[in-house]
Amino acid sequence: MSVTLIVLLFTTKMLTIQSQLLTELSAALTVLLSTTKMLTIQSHFTDRTVSYADGSFIYN
Repeated sequence: MSVTLIVLLFTTKMLTIQSQLLTELSAALTVLLSTTKMLTIQSHFTDRTVSYADGSFIYN
């Protein structure tokens, strides 16, 4: 019985650690996706903007 309990506790701890790592990975991927989306929007805007030497610009 004691060995079974130790194995169960060890397995529970491993699953808890795995769950925490997956949560952190999910958060990191969310930040990466958000950053990628922002850069895509910024790139789209700057690709369609024509800047002039006097500092003015037009949006095509």
